[in-house]
Amino acid sequence: MSKHSGPRVKRELLLTVTALLALLLVSAIRDAVLFMQYDIPPGIDGYYYAIQVHSLLESGRFYYPSHTPLVLYLMSLAARTSGNIVTGIKVTSILLHTILSMSLFALGTFITKSVWKGLLASTVTVISVTHLIWMGEFLNQLGGLAFFFLGAACLARNPKSNFWRLTALVCFVIAAFSHKSIVFLIALLLLISLLFRLLINFRNSKLSYAKILIVIVSCICLPSLASRQFVPLPQQVLETVLSIPQAPIKLTALEEKLSLLVLAPLALGLCLKMAPAKSSGWPHYAIGVTALFSILFTLNPFLSHGEELTTISQRLDLLSYLQISILLPGVVWLLNSRTTGLMISLSTLALLLLGNNPLPIGLQQGFVARRKALLNDFSGVRSKIPQNSIIIAPHGYEFLATYATGVRSQNSEPTNNDHDKNVLWLLFGTPCREGENITLLSKDIACTVLVSQKHPLLVTEAEKSAIIALNPHLKSASREGVEKVLSVSN
Repeated sequence: MSKHSGPRVKRELLLTVTALLALLLVSAIRDAVLFMQYDIPPGIDGYYYAIQVHSLLESGRFYYPSHTPLVLYLMSLAARTSGNIVTGIKVTSILLHTILSMSLFALGTFITKSVWKGLLASTVTVISVTHLIWMGEFLNQLGGLAFFFLGAACLARNPKSNFWRLTALVCFVIAAFSHKSIVFLIALLLLISLLFRLLINFRNSKLSYAKILIVIVSCICLPSLASRQFVPLPQQVLETVLSIPQAPIKLTALEEKLSLLVLAPLALGLCLKMAPAKSSGWPHYAIGVTALFSILFTLNPFLSHGEELTTISQRLDLLSYLQISILLPGVVWLLNSRTTGLMISLSTLALLLLGNNPLPIGLQQGFVARRKALLNDFSGVRSKIPQNSIIIAPHGYEFLATYATGVRSQNSEPTNNDHDKNVLWLLFGTPCREGENITLLSKDIACTVLVSQKHPLLVTEAEKSAIIALNPHLKSASREGVEKVLSVSN
């Protein structure tokens, strides 16, 4: 090493760290401007977090029991510090994604031995619009991901060091106490690691390419076999698997999936070709396992990839930008070609930037305006709602109803155990008819009302069909349940 190499390395590190801090600062300011422009929690389920934080600060316990409360504790601390619950939720969201971006910078740096490639990994996390979905909708899982990748970065720092192993284990435990899905994710990655090891073992055997291809295709087709229910499976799995293949590309994370179509097969091929036979080549394992995960789950045509984000595979799709943040610097490192690496990086970043126009539903101005109006409507009628009531509302709105009124709310029809309760249904788009047992929330061309289940709203057959179409909690209710709410007039 020359006498000039030391100062040069220090200047490079200082420049990279400065660039990283500037990137994260600009990203945090951009997200803060977006989140702080309105005074309600972000996302469809935003008021769930507001209820939990408010209950913890007021009574010392959560309104909804939680076995993974870490993120809620962080929100409560931020709320107490800022003096505002909504601000505390938003600050926590921004902080968690900043931790996630820094963790991927560290992970990318340790994998590729290059701080610039680590910076590339962090850049992907802040320019992909998918990160706003995590920040606005799935804050507990965002906390789990932030600490999971922090643990992965600690483990990558020195896999043979007991100190870094213990630090990684602590981070993984914290991640699991942020959201239980992290346990599932860790188990899944361990299984894929064993599969990647098997593929490496095939490299020097006869018909190696055929064996590798057969194994990968067989794994891709496994969900199709599962859908035929040869053995009993949980309902969550049955909702995820498909018997007939469908295109895995959808509007949500469209640019990310298009990028993975190129990066995942390329990264897997390079890793299988270049990974050492011994486990000392852990960077190749990190990249190869991520590539296999992308192929078997994110791009698997036998898994559901709809826009609803309710099934396991739909939720896993949202990890796609994090997969890119590992695969892109990994591919650049494996290719070891400055020109090719620059072209792939610029192409991927440009493609991801195309996705920065549409915002997630929970952050769109129209959605926010409707939420604020409904919150004010509930506040105006709060004194008219008996405390022994149950409000039945669409998913997400039940949390707003509870936050605004203080009474129990849910998104499904009541059970027989609730026969002594005053059951009220929140309905949108009803005829504007006032009555003794109808609480009018807002009045326009169509009305928003609370209807007592004991005294159903009189409607025509056409009005009944239109109301059910506009209210998903009615659509999923039983026929008897609907008849208790809507009565067709002769």
